[in-house]
Amino acid sequence: MANEVWLLRAVGREVVELRDELATMNAVLRMQSEAEDGAVDHFVREWMKQVRELAYDADDCIDLYLLRIKRRPSDGFLVRSKRLLVTLFPRRLLAGNIRALRSRAVTISERHARYSSSCQALRPSAPFAHVPAVWAESAQALRPADADDPDQFVGIQEQAKILVAMMEKEKDDKIQVFSIVGFGGLGKTTLAMEVCRQLETKFDRQAQVSVSPAFDGGNDLRALLKRVLEQIATVKSKNEKVIMEEEEQDSVGNIDRMDVEELTSTLKEQLKGKRYLIVIDDVWTIAAWATIHSKKPKTTYGSRIIVTTRIDSVGKECSGGSVCKYYSIQRLSLEDSKKLFVRRAFGPKSTSCPEELKASMNNILKKCNGLPLAIVS
Repeated sequence: MANEVWLLRAVGREVVELRDELATMNAVLRMQSEAEDGAVDHFVREWMKQVRELAYDADDCIDLYLLRIKRRPSDGFLVRSKRLLVTLFPRRLLAGNIRALRSRAVTISERHARYSSSCQALRPSAPFAHVPAVWAESAQALRPADADDPDQFVGIQEQAKILVAMMEKEKDDKIQVFSIVGFGGLGKTTLAMEVCRQLETKFDRQAQVSVSPAFDGGNDLRALLKRVLEQIATVKSKNEKVIMEEEEQDSVGNIDRMDVEELTSTLKEQLKGKRYLIVIDDVWTIAAWATIHSKKPKTTYGSRIIVTTRIDSVGKECSGGSVCKYYSIQRLSLEDSKKLFVRRAFGPKSTSCPEELKASMNNILKKCNGLPLAIVS
């Protein structure tokens, strides 16, 4: 009973972590859909099919939370109390669903790890090294070999280059914050991840985390700092296997028992003397940003933070009101929309739509209105 009560109270934090997973899964799925046929083998395709189904179910869980459970900041005590009672059953259902999703994710990862070595030996040629069993590394593994080809990331590569140029133009060694602004489905997370890839060799550490719409300065902040710390303490060796340096492993060994101040102090120590790039994805309020911003490590090595948000005022606040550090993500052009649709519908190597289907394609693209997520879904 005690465990169930804890699960019901922790649903909000569980959903935040689920949103992190979902954002990365969606980006990985888009990468896979745009990869060349030879770049992703049958084994990886089957694995990605399972990931896609998991992503759909995760999205349903998040929708249930946002529509039925999440409390509103304006709710008074009586409304909150009533809401707790009314949402008791949905919370219980959601807690069970999240546990089931996590179990499925573990099963998918373990199955992949169990068979990957055998499949590696059977491949006549290996376009990629062993595909790791974590989502973030999968994104890198599924990227086409010729990642500089602008056609590989429809509508994203050029925007990423613009944002990279904006970031490199700022020569100040102080921490600089850049914002990517646009409504849901435009590809803000994918753009941020592509910028991170292009700048990978120029930063000692990187991390990507997302923020809850109802972010608070207590448990949510602690969870966010914990996720950042877990990522920046992980480095890649020459053979691309993820390892943790011994000194860093010792210093973050008790991370689960740390409070906000201890996590902040440890994060500062871990990033001492290092240049870092952190993505804070989907910030909803200025108050949430102010809380997060107050805990950022104050290094002077040209570190950068990228914030994605749907709210224009939040984006301006994050970038300090500077137009040089504010980027409004663009919809896909009609040409890019057609290119993405054709690849998604007829295969990565397809370049045109059959004549008899062009009218239907144009109707679909008109409804999608340049939204990448709508097109690939």
